[in-house]
Amino acid sequence: MCKVLNARIVGKAPAPGRVYIGRPSKWGNPFVIGPDGSRAEVIAKYRAWIASQPEL
Repeated sequence: MCKVLNARIVGKAPAPGRVYIGRPSKWGNPFVIGPDGSRAEVIAKYRAWIASQPEL
């Protein structure tokens, strides 16, 4: 089961099994509020996009 954590701790390595999912990662949201739509539109686009990525 996945659990979302704010794991930003300066000077410490991430614990084993944790995966970074921020914008630069392969799970990051490629859609930006403004150019790609409102916050709600960008979230909807990301949900559709991530669901179409079977390799993730």
